[in-house]
Amino acid sequence: MKSRWRLFPFCVSHRIIFVPFQAKNRLTGHLPVGILQFMPALETLMLDDNKMTGTLSSDLGMMTSLQNVTLEGNAFEGSVSAEFCALKESGYLVFVTADCSKVQCECCDNCASQPQK
Repeated sequence: MKSRWRLFPFCVSHRIIFVPFQAKNRLTGHLPVGILQFMPALETLMLDDNKMTGTLSSDLGMMTSLQNVTLEGNAFEGSVSAEFCALKESGYLVFVTADCSKVQCECCDNCASQPQK
């Protein structure tokens, strides 16, 4: 099955913010390696309830503008990087949620497969 990716740029306070992924949008395939480097001002990454697979890119750990990340409802595997969790510890990230039965996430605020923290 072919991956479906769409970018929806819009302007907020004279800077470009990309809202590239929408929840429940039937996106398939892997999160393309390197795609996040083109979105340095990305604040919210909503990938929840799609049909995405593979491991999570280490690029997430370099996204210092990210504040909210939702990953649950996919078939991601592996773990989020230590660099990503360091963003949470340093106060950049505010909210992170994932399927903790499939993805190791030491810094998640909510594990979709477990009761909320």
